[in-house]
Amino acid sequence: MKARTLVSAASFLLLLAACKKEALPEVQGALMDSTTSDRCGCMAPVETEARNASDVSVDLHWNNMPESVAYLVEVASQFDATEDFAPFYYKAIIEGTRTTVNQLEPNTRYFYRITTICGNDESEPSDTRSFVTADFHHGDPEPKKTTIKLANVKTSL
Repeated sequence: MKARTLVSAASFLLLLAACKKEALPEVQGALMDSTTSDRCGCMAPVETEARNASDVSVDLHWNNMPESVAYLVEVASQFDATEDFAPFYYKAIIEGTRTTVNQLEPNTRYFYRITTICGNDESEPSDTRSFVTADFHHGDPEPKKTTIKLANVKTSL
């Protein structure tokens, strides 16, 4: 898993460096904005992660992409091979690079993907990833049966 992350991060940094070299002369040295060339275009986040999954919530994080204005975050409990989601459980446009999804069902697998929005353009969705919410126990677990041995006790009335 670490090797995959390192390769992904290295690929992203190389791509970002290539995009910066393509910036138009009037913005070189400044922050990249929508005046960069179409060589890189609007790209989906390459680093996405689900963290702190509880029985009812999860934190989703992703890397910031050049030219991004916002991100479309989609979460569903079903997924098929064509990358079409069943009805979305959560669908929101987020300006930052993280969000918390609440009111999830315990012990359930969810799938998520993130699309970068760049002005009037948007990227393809990111790779679809999944997470599983924690199990939830209703009430206290069954009490353990305890055997008590009583000594022979004589009583007199």
